[in-house]
Amino acid sequence: MDKITTKRLRIFAGPNGSGKSTLAKNLPLNKFSLGVFVNADEIEVEFKNRGFLSLFKYYKFKSTTEELREYIRGFGMSSKLLKQDDIELKFKIVENRVYYSQNFNSYISADIAGFVRNQLLKRGKSFSFETVFSHKSKLQFMKDARGLGYRVYLYFLATDDPDININRVGIRVAKKGHSVPKEKIIERYFKSLDLLYNAMRLSNRAYLFDSSGKYYELVAEITNG
Repeated sequence: MDKITTKRLRIFAGPNGSGKSTLAKNLPLNKFSLGVFVNADEIEVEFKNRGFLSLFKYYKFKSTTEELREYIRGFGMSSKLLKQDDIELKFKIVENRVYYSQNFNSYISADIAGFVRNQLLKRGKSFSFETVFSHKSKLQFMKDARGLGYRVYLYFLATDDPDININRVGIRVAKKGHSVPKEKIIERYFKSLDLLYNAMRLSNRAYLFDSSGKYYELVAEITNG
């Protein structure tokens, strides 16, 4: 009898500067697997360093220009945020590497991360991703995953004051990390908290962390919403 493998989706969510990457890197991976890990910030760094993103090297799947452009055209946010028509035509895949023909930025990396997540979901792969969770489309993504038989795990981190997040992002920038405008940090802080209740309802298991201090505190664990 063939062993049935459970598909798992792990979401590390919370406002900018909450410590999502730090938590993901410090979980006891001898106890469970994150699968492949999708992080828009890492995608942006990869593009700036190499000029492309290898889909198979990092995410273990192959795709085509047509699939990428179809996703960008239907679900991408970059065309609206950058106010550019036909922006999908600037994306292409050659030898399973994603290229973008103009100046790369965080909006483009976010769209590519969305494409990667979408493809992994369609292929039934276990994976994890980071998100500031400030847009309701992430709730729909969780619904889609549940509908496809995934077990969904939410790891939500937040501080007790957005000024903490602003300060942490400033420290990150001083270390040559990526910047986020102050007003965006504040906006996303409250939007992500507004979506938290529904996100918990859609999770098989949710872990809520207070990351205000040096050490993260697990304040709640919720099973099956």
